[in-house]
This record gives sequence, C-alpha cells and structure tokens, in this order.
Amino acid sequence: MTRAFLVVFVLLVGLSGVVEAHEVFRYIDPAFPQKRIAIDVDRRQFLVADVGEDMEVCEPGSPFICVESETLSFHFPRVLGQGQAEWEAHGRKYRVESVENYELWGRQERLMRIRMDAQGQSTFYLYSEEVGLMGIGFVNPKTRAYVTYLIDGDRGFGSARTMSETP
Repeated sequence: MTRAFLVVFVLLVGLSGVVEAHEVFRYIDPAFPQKRIAIDVDRRQFLVADVGEDMEVCEPGSPFICVESETLSFHFPRVLGQGQAEWEAHGRKYRVESVENYELWGRQERLMRIRMDAQGQSTFYLYSEEVGLMGIGFVNPKTRAYVTYLIDGDRGFGSARTMSETP
C-alpha cells in the first residue's frame, strides 16, 4: 500500500509541473574534484561549495551575456565586432588573449581565453559562443595561487543553445 502511494505521489508531482527543471552549470576543479562552483541561472545564485551568493544575469536585451556576483563577473558582448578583442563592463576590462584548441573531458573545443582585470586581480575564462563558458580560473595576486574550474557537462553558461532557451 505504501509503495503504491509513493508511486502515485511521484507521478502526480511529476505531471503537475510542481517540480521544474532549471538551468544549473556546475564546474569542478580537475585537481580536487570535491571543490565545486555552480551558476544557477533561474535562482540567480553563484554557488561556492554550499555557500550561495546573489547573482545578476543580463537580460536578453542587454549588450552582454553576463553573470555578476560578489565573486564572479563574466561579461561577453552579444555582438563581437570584427577583430574586437577588448571590451569593458561594470568597470572591468576584458581581453581575448588567444583562441586555441583545448581538450576538455576527452573532447576538442576551440575556445577563447579571456582575461578580466579589476582591482589588481585577474580572472581567466575559456569561452566560445557555441559551447559557452567552459572554464574559469581565479588568480590570487598575493600568493600567486591559481584555481581552475572546468564545466562538468557538454556546454556552459552562455552557449548558443542556452541563450536561445532563455525567456
């Protein structure tokens, strides 16, 4: 009896739309897989381990594809001009340092390595318009420590598919 009730309950909840899937992009540190961060677009949260920060997401009419929290700031022009390699957003300077092939989780991806400088600190991003934000690298200028996070999936925030699904 209890088993039948549980099955019916799960079916009703699933069919009623109470449980909604939402877009969460998870990134892991390949050297220490237990270290994780995530971009939860629908809840507008940037998650570091189990701590969440409020996050802004650029609206579809904005000139940028972006997320902005206390820890993470990523802005990419929706229309990148021919030969454009630099832009500025929210007082931060971004520069495409290179476009290279990277092997991520056994797949080759052609990605831009973007450097963001603000207040004496740098963050690096691996991004393409097709597959989105695939890697994030934080640099601590005092200790010169570098932490890299790579997408745990086949596409990241800001991919062409993700942006076409955004309301």
